[in-house]
Amino acid sequence: MGKGMPAALLMATARATIRALELQNPPAAALELVHQAMATDLDRTNSFVTLFHAKLDVCSRQLTYVDAGHGHVFVLRANAASEGLPCGGFPLGIQEAQKYQEGVINFHPGDCLVIYSDGLVEARPDVRLQPAVLAEQLQGAASAAAMVERLVDLAAVPGPPADDLTVVVLRCSGPGK
Repeated sequence: MGKGMPAALLMATARATIRALELQNPPAAALELVHQAMATDLDRTNSFVTLFHAKLDVCSRQLTYVDAGHGHVFVLRANAASEGLPCGGFPLGIQEAQKYQEGVINFHPGDCLVIYSDGLVEARPDVRLQPAVLAEQLQGAASAAAMVERLVDLAAVPGPPADDLTVVVLRCSGPGK
């Protein structure tokens, strides 16, 4: 939540805490532990953190995830269908003793996971950049890198950006098990 150095420090703390806890815990359990570890600081500073946390099993092409209030994520299937992902809980720092629900995505060749920050949406308030609109913009892109480029280009406006911009595209390619 927020901008500048305080928000950057909070995000760095959240990231470090997640990295310490994710190795021994599935995504939902890791986030619950992160929430417990950071609860006092988040409450004291009246702050919260939204995030999308996931683990990918490359061999099975299965992604286990938790969306903690982030909401800017969708799956673009090889057949051009887009699927929203249900939110798995509130952001860190909003509700005490939060229990997070995991979701599972099975990927097939050509399927993509698209995750982006609110900076993409805020860059173009004149255009409703909802997942279906973004999915249309990605049709025909040859690679994940090309998809990222297309989304970043959507945010290009004159003057300094209003917010940070992060775009991640994970694309399943090649034959699997």
